[in-house]
Amino acid sequence: MSAILRMLHNPAYAGVYVRGHYGADPERSHPGRPPSPLVERPIEQWAVCLPDVYPASISWETYMANRARLRANRTTRGQDSPGVPREGKALLQGIIFCGCCGRQMAVRYAGSHGQYPAYRCGMEAKEDGGAYCQEVRGLDREAAVERFVLEALAPERIALALAACEQLEREAAALEKQWQLRLERVRYEAHRAHRQYDEVEPANRLVARALETQWEERLRAVERAERDYAIWKKANSTAITAQERAEILTIGEDLPRVWYAQTTTPADRKHLLRLVVKAVLVDQKRQRGKLWLQINWQSGTRTVHDIDRLRVSYQAYSGSGRLQERLCQLHAERQTDAQMAAALNAEGFRTPSGRRFRGKNVWYLRQLWGMPGERASEMTSDGLRWADGSYTVRGLGQALGVPKSTVHRWLKRGRIEGPHPAPGRLWRIKLTDEQSHALRGQVSHTTRTPCIRRNDNGS
Repeated sequence: MSAILRMLHNPAYAGVYVRGHYGADPERSHPGRPPSPLVERPIEQWAVCLPDVYPASISWETYMANRARLRANRTTRGQDSPGVPREGKALLQGIIFCGCCGRQMAVRYAGSHGQYPAYRCGMEAKEDGGAYCQEVRGLDREAAVERFVLEALAPERIALALAACEQLEREAAALEKQWQLRLERVRYEAHRAHRQYDEVEPANRLVARALETQWEERLRAVERAERDYAIWKKANSTAITAQERAEILTIGEDLPRVWYAQTTTPADRKHLLRLVVKAVLVDQKRQRGKLWLQINWQSGTRTVHDIDRLRVSYQAYSGSGRLQERLCQLHAERQTDAQMAAALNAEGFRTPSGRRFRGKNVWYLRQLWGMPGERASEMTSDGLRWADGSYTVRGLGQALGVPKSTVHRWLKRGRIEGPHPAPGRLWRIKLTDEQSHALRGQVSHTTRTPCIRRNDNGS
């Protein structure tokens, strides 16, 4: 493997003789210490670079493409390289950056089997010993990026993109005509300067020298125009054939099937993602309960999204203000926890994890936001009577010395009355003095004293 890497890095296989393409790293060199290992220098820093010296096995363009691919596939993280896609489940590995400091975020896995990827910006902590900038859980964010990518590559979106390409082709054709006119003009001026130089008499040296200088300037203008035209042509090659157009349209239909296929590995999905997405920036500190997400597409466009964060505390929940206000209103209406949960679900409220509310969730929120229950706000300390003097079932039973079943039987038969409570609430039984006196008399008359059973002989 090392021999293959040396061969791919060696410009001699492209027929180029170079000198000074390796040197000491100045950032790692210190006076009085051993020299640092040699590192490959950028091409613009090579001392000598002579093409077509050796028989070439590959072209210079192929060598440069291989060099760029090797630099992009480095396993070490860096700001200029996403690294080669690996088999881990982290979809955004290598292309996710911190929206706070701009550094590339590292991947770590949690869970018993490493099934939960997370992205951490810890370069500042590593360099300066401070705290981690931020850590973003991966599954929810990756699902959002998947959705945005598949929506962007839907057939109707691709059709719109092709229509835009047709408009760009028409604009490019108009610019092409202008370029041709410009090239024709500078070439004509160069040809005219050449003809003037040929027609001058050799004896007129001063005139010939001036015409020769003018001819050289016109030739340099032609070189500049042709070089600029080549650069523009390379950057604006938008011509699409009919076959390519049909193949592009099929991408939107086949991509979801290929993306979710069982045979598609995580590395395959990362390769597909990098074809359309250049980088993803995330920041979960800009807005409470929200994740700021910016996708930099390979086309050069940028899209910004705000995503609700899941599995956060109610204090960091983006909708906690509306939720608390509505819960206070429902609590003032004397609804039970189950009733309040049903009302919240019907109105579209959800927990920070995206689930429906249940009674225990409402109970927790009442404790969190200081909304006391019935016992704490309106009952006596012993829990037998209400503040207005009415009884609970247990309180009336203890006051009259009867079991709770007797009290419920009296309520069913209408002997005593009280507002029927909502499910989960306690009865409020109000008794007048006459009702209380009658019930106590009934209880005293129906209370039986134990009798003595006689035996057969009368004893």
